[in-house]
Amino acid sequence: MTATIAVLKRQFQFGATRLDDPAPSLTPQDALRLFEPNYPFLATARLGEPTIQGDFLVYPVLKPEVQVKGASNRQPADKTLLRKAIGAVKQWSDAPAAMVQPSPAWHLVFSRVDQVSRRADSPVRDAFDVPLA
Repeated sequence: MTATIAVLKRQFQFGATRLDDPAPSLTPQDALRLFEPNYPFLATARLGEPTIQGDFLVYPVLKPEVQVKGASNRQPADKTLLRKAIGAVKQWSDAPAAMVQPSPAWHLVFSRVDQVSRRADSPVRDAFDVPLA
């Protein structure tokens, strides 16, 4: 019984693309960085656990996780609360003008809400009423 030692060549894979290791003496992460001029997204990529595929040790190149500002903690919008809020605004807009404070700024807000609450819904037009924060 004889034992043979096979030296596996490293490769890096993203999608259907496989890249041969340009510098086997470097760490896998450092060797991958040598491809950054040709593949700029590798600057933020990380390596997954390697798998043996034939005569190659294949390292999957993983994209960075998408970062969102707290969206994972948000609950889906409660449609009932939204309907109640819209109903309250419509009720407020139907109030007689005499109940509205006479300041010019208040009158502008009242007239805008009144205008928006009375028109037909339009996804395109209504998108412009949402402030971009």
